Amino acid sequence: MAKNEQIELKLFGLKGEGEDVRANVFAKKLSQLIKALKAADRQSHGNKTFDYFISDLEYGSAFAAVAERPYSTKKFPKTSSVLVVQDVAVSVRDGRGIPKETSPTIASVLSMFGRGADKAFSHGEIGVKGQPDTVVRVDKFFEKKAERAFREYKASSNIVNLFEGVAYGTFDGELKEVDLRGTVASAKLILNVGGRELDCTCNSVTVENLKDALDQRVTVSALAHYNGNDRLPEQIEIRRIDRLGDAGSLMNWRGGFDHLPYPSSEDIW
Repeated sequence: MAKNEQIELKLFGLKGEGEDVRANVFAKKLSQLIKALKAADRQSHGNKTFDYFISDLEYGSAFAAVAERPYSTKKFPKTSSVLVVQDVAVSVRDGRGIPKETSPTIASVLSMFGRGADKAFSHGEIGVKGQPDTVVRVDKFFEKKAERAFREYKASSNIVNLFEGVAYGTFDGELKEVDLRGTVASAKLILNVGGRELDCTCNSVTVENLKDALDQRVTVSALAHYNGNDRLPEQIEIRRIDRLGDAGSLMNWRGGFDHLPYPSSEDIW
């Protein structure tokens, strides 16, 4: 079982802005980092085994530490997602590029992680807590290295550009973790095929519909948001929920064929 690691992110502000960091910039980088961690978990284990928590947040500073913790007592992660992401970042830092086995999502996130350096923020740092040799300075030089590494990675991996945008579709799975707090309800859909997890928003369906579908196998019709790095959407907006089995039982067809016309002997060739 992997040791639960923590990854630290710190951004430094531009001197012309009093060295404060813009809130939207910090939020975006933190979101990108967590996205890479989730992709590393899927790469290592095939599905979700970790949850991620803010374990440290400094007042008056753009610093946060994110801790990984096992998602379920029935699943024991063998590899730390923090170490997977940081190993790729260190490889880029040291000029070795992005390893071929790296998830396309991790590669894409790191290729964009330095964007905004010297413009929206001065520079940043990411590293494993307690391991100073893993710290990577995220600046314009890292951005150039990461972009070059990503081009080489795509060329060597023969990666096909996937769809990026919004499309309507249907997905089969089990609805979990319905959260009705706040204005926008959310949930998780664990797909029947592959066990992948999709983040969902659910404001177009009723509370009763959500409660009835919780922990049930369902088919959802949804607006799906694709990022161009994965065949599955990174988020879906559920518009309709149908529980599997509500209309699929053969019992529902009892008597349904009793009055169908049968061919006479003249009709049979």
